[in-house]
Amino acid sequence: MKNLSEFPELLETEEIMDLFEISRAAAYRLMRKKGFPAFKIMRRYVVQKKALTKWLDRQEQQAYRYK
Repeated sequence: MKNLSEFPELLETEEIMDLFEISRAAAYRLMRKKGFPAFKIMRRYVVQKKALTKWLDRQEQQAYRYK
């Protein structure tokens, strides 16, 4: 997995695929998932890097809570 700092401030589907090493279909499923910080600009899904960082932190906190 690449370091998030290597990516632009606004990530598109391709960057999500590269960051998480997932397929295009999996990236679209993730970006449409409730609670994931993606939004659409015209026909493209995008994610702000700072919003993604906060989402990842919440996911980590939830994982520790359920251990």
